[in-house]
Amino acid sequence: MDPEVEASLQQLLCRLDADCRWLKFRLYDTELPLAEIRYGFEIWLSRGMLARTVGENERAFLLAHELAHLRLGHRPPRNAGERLPLELEADAWAAARLGETGFDARAGVDLLQRLRDEFESLSLSPAPPRATDALNEYRQRIDSLPP
Repeated sequence: MDPEVEASLQQLLCRLDADCRWLKFRLYDTELPLAEIRYGFEIWLSRGMLARTVGENERAFLLAHELAHLRLGHRPPRNAGERLPLELEADAWAAARLGETGFDARAGVDLLQRLRDEFESLSLSPAPPRATDALNEYRQRIDSLPP
């Protein structure tokens, strides 16, 4: 990861959480928009996800969302049905944390809408069930965040 990008992410993370120094960043070398927390101390982000964030508020939401999974004790879901409640809870925690730390809590909505729109524009016809599930998840996550 570019040292300047990593330093910028570290600064955002430290605004969100006082125990930020023990978290490490790792980079997926892909254009797909991916982000996850692994091993309880690594935040994995893809080049594609970083490229899709607009400004520090959206990057802060992205980091807060992954931090939420850690702080809320989430474990990887065993199936698709277990995923949505965890994502909704992490989104809500992230939006609240953004508001508490001086970021724009609406940044999550903007980022999720852009990701949903990009996904919809792929025009998969007929849409595979997983694609339909992903679009429905984006819609529900967007609807659950504060306006």
